[in-house]
Amino acid sequence: MIRTHVTFVAEAFQPNNDESALQDGPSPAGGELARFIASSLAGRGIGVKPPDPIEEDYGHVIGVSSERRRFWVHVGAYPSERSNWLVFVTSRLFVLWRLLGRDDTEDLARICMALDHLLKTTDGMKLIRWHHESDLVSGDEDHAAGSPGGVFPPT
Repeated sequence: MIRTHVTFVAEAFQPNNDESALQDGPSPAGGELARFIASSLAGRGIGVKPPDPIEEDYGHVIGVSSERRRFWVHVGAYPSERSNWLVFVTSRLFVLWRLLGRDDTEDLARICMALDHLLKTTDGMKLIRWHHESDLVSGDEDHAAGSPGGVFPPT
């Protein structure tokens, strides 16, 4: 099962420590990071619509598309000892379509791998750790991996 949630430190995009992304809304640095991710993914052949991230109460969201499917890339501050950002990818495929046998796993993996490559090739991005959603929800950050499909702990 692919990991869709990534936590990391972005030296060029520092959230204000006095603000809580969950209580005070998105930080300006989060908007800058979301715009950077959107333009970088677009430059890697990933469709980005609309071109500017949408501001949400928790951070920002970017509409992206792979060859056949559409996804959301969510960007928000993540106050943790190990990271300061959380980015995760969710499918826009309706449950009904899933019940009828449509699958977007391959396209989801493509988006996550493009995001992984972007983070790993950008100066100042460090402590990149991929998680399963269920692990983060339960507060378990110890089962992270170094890539979306990885099985080994990150280095």
